Amino acid sequence: MSQGTNPTYNGEGKTTLLNMIHSAPNKAELTGYRPHISDVLTSGNVLDDSYLRNYLGREYYRALHNAGLDDQILDSVDGSFRPTTLSGLYSD
Repeated sequence: MSQGTNPTYNGEGKTTLLNMIHSAPNKAELTGYRPHISDVLTSGNVLDDSYLRNYLGREYYRALHNAGLDDQILDSVDGSFRPTTLSGLYSD
């Protein structure tokens, strides 16, 4: 994993992806994580769904909001930015 202006995520796992989103220093990095998050959605593991809603999706949407990228939040979210729907993560 590298961080900076050109992060590389190579499928190291959902916790690594969460850490990369949490430490992304700029807006350009944040918008590039959506395809990797959708990979977690397609795993078929019910624990991944829970992790996605409670950690990964929430951190991603919170980071987008804090970066002023609310137009990139394509799912309904609760007050803590936890997604209540997941279809927006499949959008391009």
